Amino acid sequence: MKQDGEKVTLGIVDNDHLTLAALSSILRDLPWLRILWTTVSGDDAVDNCLNPGTRPQVVLVDMSMEVTSGAEVCRTLRRRSLPVGLVCMTSFALGSYARIAAEAGAQALISKTDLRGLTNAIRHASAGLAVQCPVDASVQFPDVQSATSANDADAMDSRHTHHADENRLSAREIEILRMYSEGLETEEIAHSLSLSKFTIGTYAKRAMAKLHARNRIHAIILCEKRGLL
Repeated sequence: MKQDGEKVTLGIVDNDHLTLAALSSILRDLPWLRILWTTVSGDDAVDNCLNPGTRPQVVLVDMSMEVTSGAEVCRTLRRRSLPVGLVCMTSFALGSYARIAAEAGAQALISKTDLRGLTNAIRHASAGLAVQCPVDASVQFPDVQSATSANDADAMDSRHTHHADENRLSAREIEILRMYSEGLETEEIAHSLSLSKFTIGTYAKRAMAKLHARNRIHAIILCEKRGLL
């Protein structure tokens, strides 16, 4: 943990290069913070944390990375019982990831656009403390000590296995349903995401199946009720 007068050391992992550069530029100006490294790879972030020479006090973790997800980064570090504060972030609705982040051992989940929330969460995590979930009072983020203990790590893995059923929507499925909810047509969504219309349709059908929705409009309504859009 941070000693009085020392700067908090931070690592940042986000597979969006522009977001990574923007966050680094903003956070680098904070006088109490020192960025040790940034990376677009979840695997590299884990390796950096395993190495005592590059291990930060806090890691800022993007939840929606496509190769190694933010949740998997958190779970891997917790299995190793590393005393690193984990602050998850997302550009999607917080309800999409709140419980996943908590069960993975993170101390907070904050919107990428909420700079005050991010800096507050980094401060808390550097002191080993968790931040209250802003969207769901039933979600409790663990403090670092609880999250890194072997028994609690095993319990979190067990809870994750129990809750992480196959019906959880992926970030891409949520994104596509959100675009439909904004009135975009399939062809427009395909062009925006550089995907084929067939692929967009496949994502939409998977989302409807997971939600047990009668049609696309029903799927959008269900997502809105769950705070996913």
